Amino acid sequence: MPIYEMVCNACGEAYDILCQMSKKDESVGRATCPSCGAAEKTEIVGCPSVSFSNPVGTDRWNSESKGHDYRFKYNMDKPGGTRDQRAAAARASKVGAEPYRRIDDISSGKHFGEVK
Repeated sequence: MPIYEMVCNACGEAYDILCQMSKKDESVGRATCPSCGAAEKTEIVGCPSVSFSNPVGTDRWNSESKGHDYRFKYNMDKPGGTRDQRAAAARASKVGAEPYRRIDDISSGKHFGEVK
């Protein structure tokens, strides 16, 4: 829920109102100053909350020095690395080298019109 910042027109006290965006007009309209109790107020623009989650060059998956690509390439040919793990998975698989049956849906053959 957003926080709306207000300044009391009577005493100058700054205070916050926490309410749903859909009920802003209702909540702000009935809010009063916590110091003097006056209903007259002015909304001020506060500091927005901004997050720059992945600035260029700092993302751990795309960074040159420590990213995903580096780890992937570094471990590719090592014993027990990516190639060995993929080969072991293929050997352990009961599906075989060709897991999907061939469908010729272009010519007018036996499987014409089938959806893959």
